[in-house]
Amino acid sequence: MSPTAQEAVEQAWYRKEYQVVYRVAASEPTPLARAWCALAEYKLGQRTGAEAGLKSAFRAMKGQSHVRATLASRLLESELAWRGDALAVAELLERLGVGLPLGLRLIAEALERRTGNPVEAFKVLARAKALDPSDAETHFALARLHARGGRAAKALAALRDALANATPGQDFAALARALTDFAGLRREPAFLALVDTRPHDPALAELATALDAFSWEQVVRLARQTWRTSPDPVFSLRAWLEAVNGLLSRGADDPALLDELTVIGAELDARDPHGSASPAWTRFRPSAGGPAQPR
Repeated sequence: MSPTAQEAVEQAWYRKEYQVVYRVAASEPTPLARAWCALAEYKLGQRTGAEAGLKSAFRAMKGQSHVRATLASRLLESELAWRGDALAVAELLERLGVGLPLGLRLIAEALERRTGNPVEAFKVLARAKALDPSDAETHFALARLHARGGRAAKALAALRDALANATPGQDFAALARALTDFAGLRREPAFLALVDTRPHDPALAELATALDAFSWEQVVRLARQTWRTSPDPVFSLRAWLEAVNGLLSRGADDPALLDELTVIGAELDARDPHGSASPAWTRFRPSAGGPAQPR
C-alpha cells in the first residue's frame, strides 16, 4: 500500500469517515488495502462480509504478525462495545487468524484504555496466561500492568516469568529498562538484577550502553579501539557485529564495513566456536532487529 494511500486511510479512520477509508483502500490491490476495506465494512455494519474479507487479507499477510495485530486492534474498541464480551471478541480475532493469547493481550490493552480500570484487563490477561503459560509476551504485559499499578512484587514475578520464557529476539530486559511503566522500579535492586545485564567493566559498560541506545556508529568506534584489549573479547566482537549489521541495514555505503564482517566472523569462529548457542550470544538481539515491541 502506497504511503500516500496509507496516510489518507489513517486520517479518514480517525475522522470516522469509513466510506472514505473504503474508497481509498479499494483503489489498491494489496492485502493491506483489502484489510482496510474489511475494517471499513465492519464500521459500516457489513459484518459478515467484513469478517471473510479480513480473514482472507490476514492469511495473505501471514508473515506480518505485527501488521496483522495492529489492524486487529482497530476492531477492538467498537467490537467490545458492540459484543460486550471480551472472550467473544478474542474468538473473533482467532477466527481472523490472530492467535488467541495475542488477541487477549490486545483486548486487555483496549479495556484499560477505554475504562482506565485495570481489573478487567487483568481478568483477560489471566485467561491468556491460562491458555498458554509459556507465552512470554503475556507475562510481560502482566508485568507492565502490575508496574503501572505500583504492585512491585507481582510486577517483578511477572517480569521474571517473561524473561524465563523469552525466545530469541524477545529482549524484555532492554524493554523493561526503557519503558516508563517500570519507572517506579528503577532503583529496586531486584529489578536491576533482572534487567541490567550490562558488564561491570567500564569500557564494556560503555559499549553496552551504546548498543542499548542503537548508537551503531559509537559501538563500531568503541569496538574497533578496544576489542583486542577487552576483558571479554567475545562480548566486544558480538557488539561490533550487531552494530555493523545495524549500519548496513540502514543502507550505509562503506566497503570497510563489509571487510569488518569478515574479520569479526573469523575472530568469533576462533574464540566462540559454539556460535549462536554460546551463552555470550544470549546477551544480544538478532542483528539489526532491535528489541521486541509490546503489543
